[in-house]
Amino acid sequence: MQFQVRKSTISYWLISLFTVILVISAIFSEFFQAPRLTSRELEKYRFLFNTVELDTIKTLKITNRIGTFHLSKDHRQQWLLDFPRNLHANSKTVENIMTSLKKIKIRKIYNLDPINKANFSLDTPLITITLGYAKGVEKILRMGLINPIDNSTYLTLSGKDAIYHVDSIQGSIEANDLSDFIDSKIIHYPSSQLQSLKIFRGKRLVNPQLSFTKKDTLWYDDLGKNLDEGNINTFLSHLYELNSQMILDRRTASLEKSLQKYLQSPLYTMIINFGEKNIITYTISSLVSSLEGLKIDKRQAFIVKISNRKHPYLLAKENLKLFSKNRRSLKKLPFKKLFY
Repeated sequence: MQFQVRKSTISYWLISLFTVILVISAIFSEFFQAPRLTSRELEKYRFLFNTVELDTIKTLKITNRIGTFHLSKDHRQQWLLDFPRNLHANSKTVENIMTSLKKIKIRKIYNLDPINKANFSLDTPLITITLGYAKGVEKILRMGLINPIDNSTYLTLSGKDAIYHVDSIQGSIEANDLSDFIDSKIIHYPSSQLQSLKIFRGKRLVNPQLSFTKKDTLWYDDLGKNLDEGNINTFLSHLYELNSQMILDRRTASLEKSLQKYLQSPLYTMIINFGEKNIITYTISSLVSSLEGLKIDKRQAFIVKISNRKHPYLLAKENLKLFSKNRRSLKKLPFKKLFY
């Protein structure tokens, strides 16, 4: 009987000791366990680039099977094409590339060794992108084999000892050519920024043939009369669609002289105020008979010189009529005329 009591006492103390050990272990694990990552924090490790990091990029050098293209940001944060031509870059193309980089999602990670580099075609990459940051810091992205079956590709990033198996980069960067990187439009700021527009006949900036100003969400002519919003939007949409058929960035002295001859006596002058003291002047020539050193059809094109662009643009003849608009064409129709 005494033995049974002693046995139960020992069992009681053993159970109590075990309980105390469990409690102490739980307390220690609570204080010293590895920090838990939220699903949002885990998500950022699935992407190759940090979005904020990419927004600080100053230069881009892109080499694909078509050629090599160098781009940089100017003081207004606008992208310029520096090579192979010195022109303003197509902001939409650059935005598509940056968006594609931000969306690169990692599937798997492989060892960076000669065998894997050869297997994934990273020794002869399909695309090489050099990302330039402040103070000359650069990162080089090399993209290799594209797997059309699972829509994936393989790439390396300088400074990382790994090969990343990722979702295919969107935007067909491998197919971009010079025409994709050149901004051939003559209007370069969003229509939402447009505050006023004036078109003058010739170069004398008096008595505009067309003038309208935005107040709140409505458009008014220079007499303070409300203009038809539909007519304004149609006119602006046509204006924003204007593309040059040639940018005259390679000019000889004789060609420069020919251009000056046409631009010193323009057919129209257009002034657009995009707000924040951003006023752009467009000098529009008459139809061109000939330009020294260029093969163009007689009277089938005209020149547009833009005050914030280094090079003149050559546009097709049919676009010239757009600048002949006057206030009457944008006025609201009288109510009674709707029934005629």
